[in-house]
Amino acid sequence: MNALGFSGRSRAVFSIFMLYLGKASGIIVNLIFIPFYSQALGPERFGSVAVILSLQALLMMLDLGMSTLVCRDVAAAEFTPAKLLNQLFCAELGLVIFYGALSLAVGVLMLAGLTFGVDWPTGLAAVVLFLLLVLQNLHYNAIIARRSYTIASSLQLIGNLTRAGATAFVLTSVSTTLLAFVVTQAAGAALQAIASRYFCLRELRSDPRWVPSVPPEHLWPSIRELFLRARPLALVSVSGAAVTQLDKPIISVLISTASVAPYYLAMTYCMVPMSILAGPVAQFFQPLVLNAVSAGESASASRMMQRFTMALLCITLVPSAGLYLLRQPLIGAWLQHGPLVNDTLHYSMILLPGLTIGALGFIPFTLLLATGDDRFQALLSINLTILTLLATSIASSRQSVWSICIIYAFYHAASTILLWVRAAAKPAVRHLARSSAAVTALALLVVASATLAIDATCNSANYFNP
Repeated sequence: MNALGFSGRSRAVFSIFMLYLGKASGIIVNLIFIPFYSQALGPERFGSVAVILSLQALLMMLDLGMSTLVCRDVAAAEFTPAKLLNQLFCAELGLVIFYGALSLAVGVLMLAGLTFGVDWPTGLAAVVLFLLLVLQNLHYNAIIARRSYTIASSLQLIGNLTRAGATAFVLTSVSTTLLAFVVTQAAGAALQAIASRYFCLRELRSDPRWVPSVPPEHLWPSIRELFLRARPLALVSVSGAAVTQLDKPIISVLISTASVAPYYLAMTYCMVPMSILAGPVAQFFQPLVLNAVSAGESASASRMMQRFTMALLCITLVPSAGLYLLRQPLIGAWLQHGPLVNDTLHYSMILLPGLTIGALGFIPFTLLLATGDDRFQALLSINLTILTLLATSIASSRQSVWSICIIYAFYHAASTILLWVRAAAKPAVRHLARSSAAVTALALLVVASATLAIDATCNSANYFNP
């Protein structure tokens, strides 16, 4: 029986389910515990917590490209397990040095009077928390690349719930200070990082090719070489973090803080296809595609890309159509029919199509990752980020949140299309890019046409109005 026969497909479904479970654990934690944190800490301290939680999401992308590089090398299996292990050690040490320097910078700024609204122990504890989360994410991606999806997702689920539960206990029984929150989160993140590292090393050492090795004699040159290889990926991660996080401060400064709320809610609603639905499918298929392409197995790569494309289209387009058609009852119920519903609905109609196309960008991204075309991705990401933030600033100066929605819908769609154009021009993956693009374009046309037709019919009958 082949690798994806009947039993293989059952394992694939179970693996994707586990990836969704790990991915959803963060959302479950937010839904359950964030309202509790708000009540326990009060509005002012919870505002600081919200900033810290936002920075967590931001800094998970600022790992200097290490997670993506290590994931690609582990999945491709071009290096020996011993070399991959040394690479992992170099990545860990490099990140520790980077965040150590960041801690010194934060300490100096606080001594100079720039406190960021927190005291220095809380600020430094927050930097330690960010480092532990980044290290945990590095090990998590390496485990995913080894296709040990159950282990990776179990670590995510147990770690997130344990950290949140411990924080809730401390806030109710020990202290309701911001420092208590950050220290408890850091302690939980440390345990999660230790467990993730243990299972990551165990996975690498379980490879049949494993033989014990010694660390490289010239450690610093090895770290430097690794970070030079990851430099384009680091630029991509920094650009991605900037373009997805700086729009809210720009709107807040140039329009008003109140204008951020419905825009943020609409963006959160429309990010579901990309951040929740498409991500686990891409995590499952990406190592398979990378391995097949790097091994030169054309037939296997074609089969994997067909399955990847069809799975991503099904898990993205159909739910996105549902989110668009049911936007009125869903957003109305979510916001309890409050005053922000109308603006959130209006913005969602603009953002959702663009972000849905953006979710399909995992396909060309994986193909370019397989070819090692990091430089193009870095240049594209930097240029699109600059243009998007500049256009956002101009639209904000004209007090038009509606225009900003159009800008971000265009950004996500353009990013996917340009990545696909580039992949279609690469000889190693040209046939994979063109065939997947043809199938995707046809599916988009069919689903978009059907969705708009149903929406027009139902709106004329006032069917979906709450």
